[in-house]
Amino acid sequence: MLIASILAFSILWSVAAPGVLYYCSDDVPIMAFIPPFVHAPTEQTNDRYLVSPVLVYCIWSGFLIAAAVSPALLLRRVGHGVETK
Repeated sequence: MLIASILAFSILWSVAAPGVLYYCSDDVPIMAFIPPFVHAPTEQTNDRYLVSPVLVYCIWSGFLIAAAVSPALLLRRVGHGVETK
């Protein structure tokens, strides 16, 4: 369940973050969840943060925590529906 959760949150990150929080010229969907988000600028790339890098990493940390905690919350919620004797 944890792997599915991380995959879901990485897809969500790939939709929400690139182009809004940072620009990366060689961004790969789903893999965009793995730092570093911006590479050293070269003549061919124009990678840059569009907001503070600290904010990007704080939001990313929130996504990572949510990906880790959501399976436990789901199991707890499902577990309450099952009675044990």
